[in-house]
Amino acid sequence: MKPEEAVAFKGTRNGILLSIREDAGFDDALALMDGKIKESGEFFRGAAVSVDLGWREAGSEELTRLAEILAAIT
Repeated sequence: MKPEEAVAFKGTRNGILLSIREDAGFDDALALMDGKIKESGEFFRGAAVSVDLGWREAGSEELTRLAEILAAIT
């Protein structure tokens, strides 16, 4: 897997689906996601976002970091 494939953004009729590959390191995926959101400028601003973690179990600290990154979209 290429590092840039760890996170995928897909537009849906309900907003944006953010998928984090199950075999990607969570820290690496969050860093990549954060970079893509910052590079996009206003593109994602105000969009509804759904997150697909697959089978991955995320702890409260990981979910907090994810929420902080996604807060930049709103």
